[in-house]
Amino acid sequence: MKLLKLFFLFYILFFLTDCRDPDFHVRGAKVTNAPQKKLMVGSIQNRDFKTPKSIAKDFRDLFAFELMQKGYSLIPVNVKMIERDMDLSGDKSSLPLSLRKSAGEASIVPNQLERLLDKNEIKSITQAESVDLFVQGVVSIQSNEKILDRKDYNYIFLNVYDTEGNLVGMVNSSFDERILGESDLMRKVASSLAQTFDKSMK
Repeated sequence: MKLLKLFFLFYILFFLTDCRDPDFHVRGAKVTNAPQKKLMVGSIQNRDFKTPKSIAKDFRDLFAFELMQKGYSLIPVNVKMIERDMDLSGDKSSLPLSLRKSAGEASIVPNQLERLLDKNEIKSITQAESVDLFVQGVVSIQSNEKILDRKDYNYIFLNVYDTEGNLVGMVNSSFDERILGESDLMRKVASSLAQTFDKSMK
């Protein structure tokens, strides 16, 4: 009888454990009335072609979230300004870009608007939006490609620019064995980089 009760107790515990909700994290962020600085987080690109582009984009959003939690005011990137300043393969048409696209004279691939900006573009876009700092960077996930003893290497480089488009700082992270795409790891890395950024830029 005791054995039957013990078996029944284990069954109930197993059932409750198996049916519980998986772990998940929900957080919120709000900029304070007096933000530390106005930031613009530009593109974060994949350096390698094998890694899904969504990893770099997800990391960008998590990093921006962590910065907002630390009191930074985030200004969205002005896509129209990037379009206006783009060099469209030396096309010398006198028509404005919007009319050239309508007339089929100019075509912009969406990825062109998700690229790393050069010094003049950063200067133009930050001064127009009264932004203090501009951040953009790259994510690289590499593998030694060995069938046995496979190892993955992760690198993140974030470059920080002032309103003149000058590189004034950099924060980076590197780690092995795990892939940045893991949600828990990505959240921790984004949080650590935001904390390092906050300390470095003060």
